[in-house]
Amino acid sequence: MPDKSRIAYLKPPTTGPISENLTNDILAAARALGRDLIIVPVAGRNFEAAFATIVEQGARALIVGDYSPYRAPAIRNEIVELAADRRIPAIYPASIFTADGGLMSYGLDDPVGMYHRVATDYVGKILKGTKPADLPVQQPSKFEFVINLKTAKIFGLTVPRVLLATATRVIE
Repeated sequence: MPDKSRIAYLKPPTTGPISENLTNDILAAARALGRDLIIVPVAGRNFEAAFATIVEQGARALIVGDYSPYRAPAIRNEIVELAADRRIPAIYPASIFTADGGLMSYGLDDPVGMYHRVATDYVGKILKGTKPADLPVQQPSKFEFVINLKTAKIFGLTVPRVLLATATRVIE
């Protein structure tokens, strides 16, 4: 989307070093690509106000930050619908957004399963006497990139073949 020079980042209401590092990484990537990045924090669940800011600031594309409550069906659907209503192409943190009509997503291939595996591994080992400080940090190793061509068509976008070729899954 070469003409999309101003991008909004819908920043979850999380705080802490991981959230700030992610925000800084997104900001650095936008700068490296010569894009303006508008950071739009979400206060509570006020997505209407966040999207009003996105439109007022002239953002032409959107990155939706990763925050577990965003994955709840009602919230997820609201975000996808607001982006569609305002004609703002967006990339989401999980494929459940693209299954619900979002344009594209990049994220863990099975976030719930990963959290479940990590929790059971850690809890099981701790219950067997392992000190939490002795447990290794576990990081995800499988990610998926999903593109929804139905949504691309609605937005009037042509998805380059190179993107289609790199996608894990394409929704037609």
